[in-house]
Amino acid sequence: MDPNIFIHCPNLVDLKIVDNTKRYWLEEVFEARCRPALLKKLKYLDLNLDLYYGAQQGGVRHLEAVGRGQGEEAESAAEAEEEVGEDFSQGEALFPPLWTWDWYLPSLVHLVLTSEFAYRFEFRMLMGCPCLNALDLDITSEEDLDIISGDYGQHVRVITENDFFALADMKLCDGGDANSSSEAEEAGLQRIVSHSMRTLRLAGSWHITDNFLLPLLTGTFPELFTWTEQRWKGYSLIGLIHAIRTVEYPWFEVHVDLPEPSREEMVELGLITEGKRRVEEEKVGGGDGRGGGGRMEVLDTCVYFAAYTDVYKVLLAVDLSRRVEDVREESDSDPEY
Repeated sequence: MDPNIFIHCPNLVDLKIVDNTKRYWLEEVFEARCRPALLKKLKYLDLNLDLYYGAQQGGVRHLEAVGRGQGEEAESAAEAEEEVGEDFSQGEALFPPLWTWDWYLPSLVHLVLTSEFAYRFEFRMLMGCPCLNALDLDITSEEDLDIISGDYGQHVRVITENDFFALADMKLCDGGDANSSSEAEEAGLQRIVSHSMRTLRLAGSWHITDNFLLPLLTGTFPELFTWTEQRWKGYSLIGLIHAIRTVEYPWFEVHVDLPEPSREEMVELGLITEGKRRVEEEKVGGGDGRGGGGRMEVLDTCVYFAAYTDVYKVLLAVDLSRRVEDVREESDSDPEY
């Protein structure tokens, strides 16, 4: 594309760039740099990049082999030439692409990023996008996704505490919250908060531990309505249920790649399927699921596991009177359970 294209499109509202080319000469990628532009009216942004991860004939390689994200030291020209092979050694020295996330898109409401764009994503970008309500990040690459073996994880993106903070002198367009941590304040950091976010999907080898679920899903996105994870690593079913019970404003839908819980886990963690819940309420409440005190105390969140066979609900509190044998017998006798 012409490097000046966006400078001449100040009223751009919807932008979708899809590049399905799998074989690149690296200089073709590095030379295609667009100049910064003010796109105050941009609402929808979809950057879809399809790169083949790994060495191929002709020196085609994934950009990560010669580039480093912002905040990391760039490789020297000699290192870059050695990395990409002899095919480029006679040409002009290659330099890694510049990844900056100090975006200012005040009208952006929907953002989809794949491949390298998603892998390099920094949450501080949210500070310049106060209206963003849907975010879709898919870091899956061809090397990650082996259809035959189902093996994932060649390019893992680890969520750490650093993802939740930004320099205090950065402008918070949405009036985000200052962090209460004295350590963060002393370091000149503030909490990244996106109050407008309603829908979140992170796909690929995102690694997040149980203790970071709430800081991400409620600290950074306090008004989140529904979120989806595909092939996440690190967190557990126990951590998920704890987060659902702890969140101040319950999520409406949660889609996870975890396997369906066992009968033992359903008893220990206080889970019930929506089908079984309706049957029990009808039995106690006179057939309408509402009368006679028959309504079971469950949280509003609907949980969908990998198999998608049923909707699961989380009981307000673990019922210590439930037994694994009872849950198993109920599931065997009731096709809806």
